[in-house]
Amino acid sequence: MQSKPSRKSVLSEIIVKTAFEELNYWSQVWFKSKDEKQKMKQKKQENLGDVLIKSVGKLKGSGLKILQTLALHEDIISPELLKKIEKSYSQNSSMSSFVVKKLIKKEFGSKEKELFSHIDYKPIAAASIGQVHRAQLVDGRSVVLKIQYPNIQDDIQLEMHLLKKLAGLVKNELVKKTILDVAEQQLQEINYGREIKTQELFFKNQTKDYKVPKVYANISTNSIIVSQAVEGRDLFYHKQQATQLESSVFQDIFNFYFKSLFQDKLLYGDIHPGNFILTKQNKLVVVDFGLCKTDVSELQVELMRKLLDTSEVDFSNIVDCYKKLGASFKNKDEFIKKVIAPYKEVSDQIFGQPCFDFSNQFELIKKLNSVILKQSFNPDLAHFSSDFSLFHRSLQSLLLMMCKFNASINTEI
Repeated sequence: MQSKPSRKSVLSEIIVKTAFEELNYWSQVWFKSKDEKQKMKQKKQENLGDVLIKSVGKLKGSGLKILQTLALHEDIISPELLKKIEKSYSQNSSMSSFVVKKLIKKEFGSKEKELFSHIDYKPIAAASIGQVHRAQLVDGRSVVLKIQYPNIQDDIQLEMHLLKKLAGLVKNELVKKTILDVAEQQLQEINYGREIKTQELFFKNQTKDYKVPKVYANISTNSIIVSQAVEGRDLFYHKQQATQLESSVFQDIFNFYFKSLFQDKLLYGDIHPGNFILTKQNKLVVVDFGLCKTDVSELQVELMRKLLDTSEVDFSNIVDCYKKLGASFKNKDEFIKKVIAPYKEVSDQIFGQPCFDFSNQFELIKKLNSVILKQSFNPDLAHFSSDFSLFHRSLQSLLLMMCKFNASINTEI
């Protein structure tokens, strides 16, 4: 693991290297032809991508989460940078075998041999605040261990401070909001006890269309989650391999999200391709439940439904829902005009369609993102429920992922 001084140097590293690339570009671009300028701009983007991946990636969980979220934004991220970001997941630095063995010994003590017949100390994946290892229980069942990085709480406290400073240097409001959101959500994700209970709820409510790995709460600890092993590849892998995926895969993801929210009152907040696995039988498996809400209220569900319901034409009803949830408006008509009306204008084009083709729809989703940003910074909603902010972010990520994979699905909810 990195020392704290090296973490503190990350921000300076980003500033210096970014400034160098910008100066280098502008010092050479003058009097160049249009084609030459385009090539130089592309090279600058690739170099900046390296800076982003190598520097931000040193922040472990926060860096990985930022990269995962930004990888969905093909509307603002160049194809060259997207390729670098997606490739970086498999290259993310990991804890040494020595550190992993030490952590396992600390958590399980003498029970380690009683519980496990084998543990693979080489990680198979990097989670946002830890890494995943294959193992086998003494009774032969295959499991995975999600092992939290040591001293992660102290590290995240420092990372939050660094990320907020980094956000101040970013001009793009969407990227800035992504960085700030990640900074706020990381502390929630380190509560493995909470994540275990959340995974149990999602497991209880799974259907034939999607599966959730069984979590073994009785042998998990505050730093290691033991779950049923799943054989398959995540959607990032399939994207890199240019696999032609069936539309049913994305229909199942869409249905999972809204069924969990509207029926089970569970909000899955960590939508990105790395958390959806396809088995060899083409069955969908959902993983990683650190960033979820399990106490979504009926009133919150009502507001979410009204925003997405194409038959809801009385915007005053939507405002009333906001008020019941704690919002206070200085100018109701202005809020309807600037936030609700444009939100409904976009959502009504997407939802309620028996077959909506997400191909080439980034501009439409971008409009929705713009409305969400306006709502995020609206002073009338300063004390509004953070649960609803998570709904907006996860919905945004869901729609962007559909665009990324050119999905064509039924959006009736």
